[in-house]
Amino acid sequence: MKIKTKSVLLAALLTVLANTQVYAAQDEYLTHMLAGQEASKTGNYAEAAKLYQAAVDDRASQPKSYEMMVAKECLGRQFKRLRKFKEAEEMFVQATDGYAACKGPKSLDVALSAGFLGSIYMFEGKAADAIVAYDRAIAAGQDKQEAQTELAHWYCFRGTCLGALKRSGAEESFKRSMELVEKLPPDELLAADISDYAAYLERNGDKAAAEKMNAKAKAILAKIKK
Repeated sequence: MKIKTKSVLLAALLTVLANTQVYAAQDEYLTHMLAGQEASKTGNYAEAAKLYQAAVDDRASQPKSYEMMVAKECLGRQFKRLRKFKEAEEMFVQATDGYAACKGPKSLDVALSAGFLGSIYMFEGKAADAIVAYDRAIAAGQDKQEAQTELAHWYCFRGTCLGALKRSGAEESFKRSMELVEKLPPDELLAADISDYAAYLERNGDKAAAEKMNAKAKAILAKIKK
């Protein structure tokens, strides 16, 4: 899952730090973070991982600091891109708990980090763990205006996991996702959420509703391509 909001926040943090001349001159952490960001942009994820690991090491004396959690989250993102899901999971578990400790359990950082953790669990086939992560993300992000797009995804993914485990609540989770989708500017990821709901409906025998949702998703994609 691509979380644009968090990427913007991370870039903003690095910009603020870069503009603090004394900080930049005295701290290798910023150098490694900025270099990691550039390496990631060019698709050199292995190099980015090395640089973000260096940033984590730079903050070894401040293990509970916000900057340590940002570095661990960035490192986790590279691990996911390298398909090292176990390592990515470890980093995001630590980052999410760390954000909760230093920024509060209902902070935007917790919401976005927990949501990303949920996506890692899905890649690993850990649907039950993903549900727990998405519940945490939703609880922290539900009143955050800047997280409304992510909320639509989280409710959708949560519904997918509940459906896969044949647990109750899947339909309600999908419907909440669709309510949010209706209020948001259309894009490919939201169209994918609609398609996921359609797949759920079809698996559960409601072919008419599934066809309606698929048509809606196709219409959004066609509109975007114009």
